[in-house]
Amino acid sequence: MDSTKQPWLYFNAYEWAGTRYHYGQAIKQKGTDCSGFVSSVYRDVYCLDLCRSSSSIWTQTTAIQKKDLQEGDILFFKIRKGQISHVGIYLGNNKFIHAAVKGGVIVSDLGEPYYTHYFFSGGRVSVKE
Repeated sequence: MDSTKQPWLYFNAYEWAGTRYHYGQAIKQKGTDCSGFVSSVYRDVYCLDLCRSSSSIWTQTTAIQKKDLQEGDILFFKIRKGQISHVGIYLGNNKFIHAAVKGGVIVSDLGEPYYTHYFFSGGRVSVKE
């Protein structure tokens, strides 16, 4: 049986599950986009303010190789025009939670061909304990 090292991350992130996708928003009742979701979870779980765009969040992290990912790391994808345009939060066991255009806030597998193709890097934000 797997155990989590960060139960508050899971509790907070899963509260968003099923929230519809809405570009430019980060409100559970109205919808969220990917960066709004990641920023909201990081604010609520780690008391950290992240930038509000996927590419800007990248500048706040230290790059992490896929093999070194840990719970809470941020995943970056280059989907549009070869630029970072999507983010999600790594949960462990190759799973991550994100706000997808189709499906809203969902858990996906990093091994799915679509995400494997567009994956750029993991990123870690320094969290003060």
